[in-house]
Amino acid sequence: MGLALLSDRNIRGMSVLRTLFILPMMIAPVVVDLMWRYMYHPTIGVFNRALETVGLEKVDWLGQNALMSVIIADIRQWTPFIFILSLAALQSLPQSALEAARIDGASGWQQIIYIKLPMMLPILIVTALLRLIDAFKVSDVILVMTGGGPGQDTEILAMRTSRTASEFRELGVAAGMSNYLLLMLMILTLSMFAFTRWTERRAARLAAAIQEDE
Repeated sequence: MGLALLSDRNIRGMSVLRTLFILPMMIAPVVVDLMWRYMYHPTIGVFNRALETVGLEKVDWLGQNALMSVIIADIRQWTPFIFILSLAALQSLPQSALEAARIDGASGWQQIIYIKLPMMLPILIVTALLRLIDAFKVSDVILVMTGGGPGQDTEILAMRTSRTASEFRELGVAAGMSNYLLLMLMILTLSMFAFTRWTERRAARLAAAIQEDE
């Protein structure tokens, strides 16, 4: 959201920067995951070499810090997705509301907090829901970088369900785990949709209040 606010400006070259920022989303996930795996390599990885350059000790990225390393790689790959949707929502806001706020003397931060974010909230919630559902079933980045290890530190429920069915042949247990995952996603989805309805009504009241002030 912060990147969308920064890029929503008429600055020369901004369109090129937007294109460069969303490039990771255009690359096959497996290729991106392999790149991160090599960057995390304990001896030839760019991160440990950078630490050695400044006199710091190497970090076991895919060992003790495996979970955080996987999270960072996944966030970097899919941040452009959230960025695009946030920027689209930001640029679709009614300019009359923003102009009325500027005329009333609202500062840039006040416009963001009291005008832009409340009106964008329904779209942001749907965006977060899409990303949340995807995060529950993400597996490629974990399989490529750690394979679920070390031990089971980076093994998620989707991977555990697959292994239970394919490796251990416990189909009943795997079916129960799948139903549990489905139930969690349904609860989260219904909760977020209910919150979206509430934010939509709030945004409509805000837009109506601004029009009355005009």
